[in-house]
Amino acid sequence: IPLVRSIYNGSKKVSHAIFNNNSHAFRKVVMIEYPRAGLYTLAFQTAPAFFSAPHQQEVISVIVPTTPNPTSGFLLLIPKCDTIELSISVEEAFRYIISLGVITPEQLMTTPPTSHAEHT
Repeated sequence: IPLVRSIYNGSKKVSHAIFNNNSHAFRKVVMIEYPRAGLYTLAFQTAPAFFSAPHQQEVISVIVPTTPNPTSGFLLLIPKCDTIELSISVEEAFRYIISLGVITPEQLMTTPPTSHAEHT
């Protein structure tokens, strides 16, 4: 069946690109300002950086997954300089997204400063 064959072949190529050990897809977790300045979200870099001639800067492709189902999301082309590379694994990031932020990777957790008023 032509339609099924084209969907199967397309899915096969995508899964091979994502899960191939030599692939760059989903190897880096980044944080970006999205959907507006001052709000941050996790994203996965899906391709190596490329040069955007009109803007004279490096641009990367990222996927911003939806919560709690990270199999869908938004593909964004974003200047590399506007990303913050995180030192968490892809698996930790997926757990964080699927759990709606309840299971927070240790690297993302910060301890708020202690107020001097609490100790007096």
